[in-house]
Amino acid sequence: MNTLRKIEQIIELCLVPKLNKNYDECKNHSEFGIRNKNLDKNFYLLQKQLEAINFRNCNNPESVISQLLILYFELSSKNTWDEANCLKCSEKLNSYFQTFYEINLSNVIFQNAVFNHQEIFDKCFENLHKKLSPAEFKKYPTQIDVYLRLIKNIKRYNVTIVPSKILPTSLNLIDDYIIENKLNGLKSCLSILQCLNNDAFEQGNYFEVVYISLRKLITEKDNEATKLVFECLLALYNILPADSKKQKLDEMYNAVLDQLIIESNLYRKAECLKFTKTIISIHKIHCCSRIIFFAIISDNLDLCCNEAVSEVLLETVLETLKEWIKYCWCVWKFSVGHKILSNLFKVLYCCKDEQLVPEMHNIIVTLIKLCDDAEKKSIINNLEIVDCTIKNDFINRINAIKCDVK
Repeated sequence: MNTLRKIEQIIELCLVPKLNKNYDECKNHSEFGIRNKNLDKNFYLLQKQLEAINFRNCNNPESVISQLLILYFELSSKNTWDEANCLKCSEKLNSYFQTFYEINLSNVIFQNAVFNHQEIFDKCFENLHKKLSPAEFKKYPTQIDVYLRLIKNIKRYNVTIVPSKILPTSLNLIDDYIIENKLNGLKSCLSILQCLNNDAFEQGNYFEVVYISLRKLITEKDNEATKLVFECLLALYNILPADSKKQKLDEMYNAVLDQLIIESNLYRKAECLKFTKTIISIHKIHCCSRIIFFAIISDNLDLCCNEAVSEVLLETVLETLKEWIKYCWCVWKFSVGHKILSNLFKVLYCCKDEQLVPEMHNIIVTLIKLCDDAEKKSIINNLEIVDCTIKNDFINRINAIKCDVK
């Protein structure tokens, strides 16, 4: 038998085999114990084979080296399926490479010093994805762990990345119902997207697959997942083909506004508003189309009359409204947005954060100045008859607005 082929077979015996049940379906999996029980024997056989071969003299040794790297990461994970001898075996693998090739096994993917690190990188993910299919990936928790550890350092590899060959496991994790898997999938997806450039999706439309997986998670209620989804969507937008950008921004804008209409969790609401502000800054005048934006801002300003809510939301609401005014002021109508002005005055009355008062002042003055003359006159007349018994701070704030409007 070919020596390289024999090494591959022994490596497979050293890895945790496919579980009989999904990892999350029970707490005890016999496969972990079986691997740990037989590891010393199989690893001894592997060492003997490695000592008898010089990879420098082999044709295309990168396939086997990539499998050794996967084995190294699995044995060194310090996870629930590993025992003390697993870490010792990983150290021996590293020691072998250091002795024979003057490079740590953990570094073969970082540099071309001895072996082709691009080929090792490609083979690692090819081998992992043979097991981590949509139907089977939860029966290979150790290989998922290896995948995540490889992705963690992806920015340092200096390799060419083909999205369709590296993203599938991230997308499988994102689509899973277990929140830990979703978060791990989103983190790895973000790391990958941040390494890609503008020509990453020139060949084919794989970006649609990625986008659909991320778009579905806009409804996810976990706050950390919400943050990561928005980061991933923005990272994906940056590398989309130019002819797809506008449509995707339209869809993202509509989707996040739909979330803001129904969202009750203040912290997730704040994340949605931040994402909305970012989209407005990119999409500019194209954000005029959804009049529901007025109702969303008005409702959230109303909530900010409560001091505890104000501490979480007010600054973000004001920043989002200010960004909208910057680009969409031309469609402002007092007849549609009068509740925003009304609620701005209510918040101005309640606000105890002096740093936010100038922000509200500027927004109120701007919105009044955007009204027609009759509306402006009516607003100023109403400000003239503000009850003088109201606290002095508010009277001073109103007087400052009247002064700037006039």
